[in-house]
Amino acid sequence: MPQTLKSPLKIATSNQPFKTPLLLLVAVGFCAGLFLMASIWLFSIDLGLASALLTLVLLLISLVFLLIALRIYAHISLILAQSDQKHLQNALIQAKDMLDTSKQLREDHIILQSLVHNLPFPIWLKDRLGRYLVANHAFTQQWSNGHEPKGKTDADLLNAKLVTSFMAADQAALSTGMAQKLDLRLDFNGKTPKWVRIERYPLQGEAEQSVGVLGFAIDISPFKAESEQPLHDSPERR
Repeated sequence: MPQTLKSPLKIATSNQPFKTPLLLLVAVGFCAGLFLMASIWLFSIDLGLASALLTLVLLLISLVFLLIALRIYAHISLILAQSDQKHLQNALIQAKDMLDTSKQLREDHIILQSLVHNLPFPIWLKDRLGRYLVANHAFTQQWSNGHEPKGKTDADLLNAKLVTSFMAADQAALSTGMAQKLDLRLDFNGKTPKWVRIERYPLQGEAEQSVGVLGFAIDISPFKAESEQPLHDSPERR
């Protein structure tokens, strides 16, 4: 508690380094002007040799006070220069810290970007309107036929049969704030059907409001191989 009470006094003192020198400068300047005016008055009344000598003395005293005032002014200028130098040093230190932070953020961004783009499965990020913000190379090659997905929607990139289910899953994740998982069978012409598990996770912004959807798709064909035959047979049983 005593240290807490002392700190405001130190701050107040450090914020007024020019108070005493300025008061001295005003006082000495006033004295110099006063003696100068007295010497001019004595010279004007012309009392002879005594008046001339006294005028000379007063002029010398006024000159002394003027020199003292100049010395005080030089001291104040030095304090100002040192203060400006400290502010400049602090500004340079802050700028260096900001540059170091910015450099670290760029390096972290490059690392994260490299990690995402080198993942072997598609991963993407959409905004609330369903527009792609980020997508890795696997998504571009496997889902959008090499087209850049940024700024586009599912309707612009994907098969029309998938658009409705994808949009519904995105809206469910946004509205409920819960992850959405979907196992989807993809049939390619002349190729073996492929099973993928698509997971979507809502991204929370301020006030825990969903601002976007993070999704990824993983090939689960090996795990679906055994259950694939019953899926073909089920329609016949009906």
